[in-house]
Formats: sequence, structure tokens, C-alpha cells
Amino acid sequence: MAYPHGAKVASSPEDIAGVPSERGYGNKICTSQIRTGLARYRPLPSCHAFGIVETAAAEAIRTIVDHMTWPIPAKVREDIAGWAALQYLRGPWVRRLGSEIAAEFSGVGVSVRRGDGEQIVLKMPAEGLDELTGPSLQLQLIQRQLPVVAEMLYERDWTLAYYQRKRLATSDTPVVLLPSADHPDILGVGIENAGEIYVPLDRRVGLSMASRGKGDVRISGVVKTALHSNDAMAKNARKYLFHHPEDNPLHGLELPEPRVRELVDPSGAGGLVEHLFQ
Repeated sequence: MAYPHGAKVASSPEDIAGVPSERGYGNKICTSQIRTGLARYRPLPSCHAFGIVETAAAEAIRTIVDHMTWPIPAKVREDIAGWAALQYLRGPWVRRLGSEIAAEFSGVGVSVRRGDGEQIVLKMPAEGLDELTGPSLQLQLIQRQLPVVAEMLYERDWTLAYYQRKRLATSDTPVVLLPSADHPDILGVGIENAGEIYVPLDRRVGLSMASRGKGDVRISGVVKTALHSNDAMAKNARKYLFHHPEDNPLHGLELPEPRVRELVDPSGAGGLVEHLFQ
């Protein structure tokens, strides 16, 4: 099904998933990691290892979606936090960002701060750029950041929204970072400073993770919250949006053009490298 503004939406079971699902989205994406405890994920670059955490997360999600278990058990929280962290880190934005950083390395160079505080400019020969444009960068990012991101998601307050009539969409970048109301315009939005982190668990259940303060809650999703969630998902997508073939969650939304660039300000490449690989 074609949608305006260049966005592409999968609307058949074959488009959405390798295995059709009557209630959820299904999943054909190979995710990652063997779970050995929230702070001890050991990244292995194989679909078999990725499938182990996917299986654990699927069971945890069923506990939330089908059984509506409350309060959220610690292991369920752990498995979903690890899965969401991995969905974030394995997204298409990482490869694209690597290509953009590589372009800076091969051009004027990237300014970074050494451990002693001295600012230096790094340039990279052409033969070294493959490390930034291939899978290596993403695997390194997962290895370094997965336990950190999973822990931060685990520690946030979780809000589960259950929908009876409205339905949710997802995308090729399903973990959405939203700024707080008072977020400074000059700062980017990351896992640590996001006012809300949203990911759909199912076409009927959305998970929002906020800064700690009020504790976990369950709510009945309404039209307004569904519109907010689906609009945020559409704007976060890089190229593809997905929904169940029987649903129409994007009706009435203005869909953006596919995102063609991650690094808004090329001069920030050095700071980003420092942050991700310190």
C-alpha cells in the first residue's frame, strides 16, 4: 500500500512478518544477544544468538499483552528492556550514521578530545573507512552500549496503554525518543535525557518509559494517546512503517519523507564518537 510523502507501509502479513500473527505484528527481523542478566549482555553476531533474546522477549511480551500480569515481574521487565535496547541499537540509523561519520573522517577530519583534554583532529585513510560503513561499527556499538541502554530503560517508570478499539503502528525504527517539555533546543535527545521513550509491544499495547518519579501505571488507551503514539512512530521511521492488514492506524496522519540524514550538524561527529565509544 502506497502512502504520500514517500513513506512505505507494509499492509500484508508477508510484508509485516515472516510468520503471520492474528493479534500482533509478527516479526521477521533478526534481533540480538544472549540474555545473561540485565547488565551482562554478551553480544554475538549471529542470528541464532539474536533469536535467543527474541524468544525471551516474546514470552515476556505475551505476559504483558495476553495475560496482563501486574505488577510487572522483574524478569519480564528485564527481557523487554533488553529487547527494546537492542531494537534501538540495531536500527538502520546506526549504519547511516556510520557512513556520515566516515565522510567527515575522510574529508576535513573529526575533532575529538583526548583523555587528557587536548583537542585533536583525526583523519582516516580510505582503506579504514569500511570499518565505519560496514557491520563492524554497529556490532561495536551494541557491545558497548547494550547493557547501559537496557539498564536505563529498566530503571524508568513504565506506562502500559491497552487499546480496545484503536490500533498501533510500528516502523523500521520502533523505539521512539521524545523530548521533555522543557528540553533545550540546542541539545539532542538520547536515551538518558528523553522525556519519554515509546515502543509498541503489540498492535493493541504501547509501552512508554518516562523518567522515574511516579512508578509504573496501566491505562486504557484512548483516541488521543493512539494518535500521539502513531504520529510519533511515523515521524521516527527512516523508510518503512508497518501495521496489521486489518488496521488503519495511520489514517489522517501526515507522513514525512524518508529520512536521508542522521547527523544534522557534521561538526558534531567528534562529540558523538566520544559519547558512544568512551
